[in-house]
Amino acid sequence: MKLSSDSPQTAKNARSGGGISPNLSPEVPPELAGKKTGWLHGSLAGSNWRIAFFSFIIGLSGAMMPGPMLTATIQASISELWAAPIVVLGHGLVELLLFLALCYGAAPLFRHRYAFIGIAMVGGLALIWMGQGMLRDVPDFSALAVSSFECETDASKRALWLACRSGVITTVAQPYFYLWWATIGLAYIAYLRSLGRTRSATMSFFAGHLLSDLVWFGLVGASTFYLSGLLSQSGLKIVFQICGAALIGFGILFFAVAFRRFRADPLSVS
Repeated sequence: MKLSSDSPQTAKNARSGGGISPNLSPEVPPELAGKKTGWLHGSLAGSNWRIAFFSFIIGLSGAMMPGPMLTATIQASISELWAAPIVVLGHGLVELLLFLALCYGAAPLFRHRYAFIGIAMVGGLALIWMGQGMLRDVPDFSALAVSSFECETDASKRALWLACRSGVITTVAQPYFYLWWATIGLAYIAYLRSLGRTRSATMSFFAGHLLSDLVWFGLVGASTFYLSGLLSQSGLKIVFQICGAALIGFGILFFAVAFRRFRADPLSVS
């Protein structure tokens, strides 16, 4: 399905403020085209609340997959209850910028194989750097437990800042994050536009997606914080080191994927 610039539906969108930008491709992939009945159309053609709930379910299925952000959330939540929402805040800032970039026509750039390769290589190195830093600078949890109120406040502020930074880095370093939004995410947004939905519907889709991250990682963070109280100081250090090693593992994996794609057919497009 493709709407020409002079089609009645496009004119309707322009009058009603539908879509975020005329640069947002209105092309709908074959797997979404023609589904004017059924659960997909019923969800995206419904109210903004229904769109947000649909996006929440789709986003939750992705958020629950293990990855660098999950590792960062567990690591940050060992000593701070509110670290997980701060990690999601850092993630959400990057996601919002990408969302707006895609809506203004940047999708072809992120779908190109060389963009994937570059992001995977740089992101892999960033995760390796984060992981080795965690292995090198394991905090003294016993010292944190007996610190004064002033020191505890300063330590908490620093921990929350590091949590936000972790959310940003693990998101920027994740090549599949860009690929998902440039393909699947953009397809749903284009489908919304093809139905004549307004800007508020598009933002409801984004809000529902971000809420899924907040709910899932919030649960993971709270569980980690309260369960960490059952571990000894040495046990907490082991969990911290496992998280660091996991980030290094993800970094090596992303770098290996990038290298494998670099050796593939240079004319192929991801």
